Amino acid sequence: SQLQPVRDQRLREVLSDMVLPPALLPSLGSAMNSGKAIYLHGVSGTGKTFLAEHLVRTLEGQVWVPHAIYVDGEVIQVFDPIVHRVAQAGVGGRGLLRDLSADGRWGRCGRPVVIAGGELTLETLDLAYDPHPRMHIAPPQLKANNGIFVVDDLGRQRVSPTELMNRWIVPLDRHVDYLTLSTGTKFTVPFDVRVIFSSNLPPESLVDPAFARRLGYKIEIVPLDAAAYREVVAQACRRAGVPEELPGVQYLIH
Repeated sequence: SQLQPVRDQRLREVLSDMVLPPALLPSLGSAMNSGKAIYLHGVSGTGKTFLAEHLVRTLEGQVWVPHAIYVDGEVIQVFDPIVHRVAQAGVGGRGLLRDLSADGRWGRCGRPVVIAGGELTLETLDLAYDPHPRMHIAPPQLKANNGIFVVDDLGRQRVSPTELMNRWIVPLDRHVDYLTLSTGTKFTVPFDVRVIFSSNLPPESLVDPAFARRLGYKIEIVPLDAAAYREVVAQACRRAGVPEELPGVQYLIH
């Protein structure tokens, strides 16, 4: 199913276990609903990646993921058990959910989230070919369809940020991606993905004007003040079932 608008109540529920400035929530909600790429930036340790992982939970519903697709005589494996969390069987549905319930070519999964870091290259974003089973493997952005694709630590990949961002211009504009088989055949696939870039570097140091127009929201995640940091420690203590020792917390903060 297609990505649906994020509701304010859902956003607050999903982020309730995070300590965030209240003024940040409207920006995050608008950014998720814009359908455009989001650029989270700030110094190390401010929780940018953790926040990006939480945002996938704002996307409600489940999706049908094909185990593989067939193009021009070639098989492309799409389903990835690391990315696609299979939903429990026995849940009823209407329309497409009901029609596909007995079709073994599809798996009903939660919204996928894919995180790619410093290992990301231009080759990673195209089809990989395994000569032994003679099968192609879908790239991460195809596996992330109907979910979120996080490009973490942007600016530290083995490919330049300009080249990497130029690769995203067409998919972000047209909501389709172009892939190439090992035989040379080119074809299009849907690109219905929320793309989140996370970086320690300010956007003006990485983004050229052509790509800046495609970034709907550039959101700075600032370090927590002492009171907010105390709340983070308090939450961690509650989750771990240990008492919150105020002198220890104060020592840690200072």
